[in-house]
Amino acid sequence: MVRRIYWESLKKWGIRAGIPAGIAGFALLFYYLVFIQAIVITGHSGDIACKGTLDDPCLAFINFTANEDIFIYPVGYDPWGRDTPFSTDKGLKEWHIYRSWGESWREIKLDENCKGTWCGSPDSSGNTKYSIAFRKGKDYQIKIVAYKEDKRQDIKWSFGDLDPTWYGIVANEIRITY
Repeated sequence: MVRRIYWESLKKWGIRAGIPAGIAGFALLFYYLVFIQAIVITGHSGDIACKGTLDDPCLAFINFTANEDIFIYPVGYDPWGRDTPFSTDKGLKEWHIYRSWGESWREIKLDENCKGTWCGSPDSSGNTKYSIAFRKGKDYQIKIVAYKEDKRQDIKWSFGDLDPTWYGIVANEIRITY
């Protein structure tokens, strides 16, 4: 089976399923993909302390296996992640999402169509309608790199049903709140 994911259809599913409005975009996508068993999350990073600066960005890693072919179609870019499966409880200065590709990382541009084999296209012609395709039976690692407005902020991030925290740094000390 193949899943074609359009953002408007995803929003309607979330409303019908009674998912709270605060669970936005990228998080909703992964809730949906887990719910319909299209993916299985196999690992993720947890709570970390980070400044969220160029020298010390906040990082999140998510590993999953696709149980079927999944095509994610472009959305308008939103620096707070409201139109993506990744979301935070506070605004970020900026963030980027990547997928592993061999020994390096490739940025997934969710506001553009796929233009290479690394994002699931059969070639690099740019003749696709989707931003990225996850193929059945393949394992994926996603990396999120985020920059905070203030290095002291604690920011809870979500990806599907994951909800770790990037803890703030105060005077080079980790500030962990319970």
